[in-house]
Amino acid sequence: MALNIHVFLDDVPPLNGPICFVPGSHADETGRLSRHPVEYDDQTTSFPVFAVTPEALQDNIHQATIRHGKQGIVAATGGKGSMLIFFDTTLHCSPANFSPWKRAIFSMIVNPVSNQPENTDRPDHLHHQDRTPVLSSTKPDLFAGFDKRAMRWECK
Repeated sequence: MALNIHVFLDDVPPLNGPICFVPGSHADETGRLSRHPVEYDDQTTSFPVFAVTPEALQDNIHQATIRHGKQGIVAATGGKGSMLIFFDTTLHCSPANFSPWKRAIFSMIVNPVSNQPENTDRPDHLHHQDRTPVLSSTKPDLFAGFDKRAMRWECK
């Protein structure tokens, strides 16, 4: 199981392709983390990916609609600096941005080394290939050991 952490570097209103979720899809009816059936998709995205089957997606959207009494898909919107934290078992997607506004999002996936992805065909700038374990530290400087000159993050 991986944990996804996203920080909005731009405002993310409803029309610029916010990440969408199926509420409650992270767990089954007993509260255990879900294991969704997947299939290899090399046709509908710009890179090959294992995606949840259309039948499983439809079923989860239907169940979310029943649970919440409204549409079974929600969009994560918010202002610059907003943060999302979610399990990768939560069904999610990023639709295209059809607006004239930027939608930059810092994304970090924290994954146990024992759960390393097997498919590493994606370019490093899309899916970092360094599998070095992250170690905890008691140092006050979170970026100790990193070249801070290379870390030029700017939010305007």
